[in-house]
Amino acid sequence: MTDTDPMELEQAIAAAAEALEFSSPGPDRAGALSRLASLLRERFQVDGDRADLEHAIELNQQAVELAPDGPERALFLSNLAACLHASYQVDGDRGDLDKAITLAQQALDLTPTGPDRTYRLHHLALML
Repeated sequence: MTDTDPMELEQAIAAAAEALEFSSPGPDRAGALSRLASLLRERFQVDGDRADLEHAIELNQQAVELAPDGPERALFLSNLAACLHASYQVDGDRGDLDKAITLAQQALDLTPTGPDRTYRLHHLALML
């Protein structure tokens, strides 16, 4: 659970959705998709609405498709992996866990040495 104020979270989701509407195609749009997805996943963690998690998965998949290889794509892969891992924790669907592990490994492979790589190693270890 999170200590996020529900009203503030709703405002953040509305703002992120509006930003997505005005985003241009390409890497900038991928970032907007990912930001909205992260907020929806957070709301799922607060209230357990499965529709938010499913929407976050869809948005993260779109972000991954738009992103070129590199550190930013690694972030989007990691975010998608986190959503699929959350889905596995709810349903126990092994397919979601397998996809999450594969995506987390891909994110790790694209991440150079540094704090982000340490975080992604930890993230992958939690899934294994």
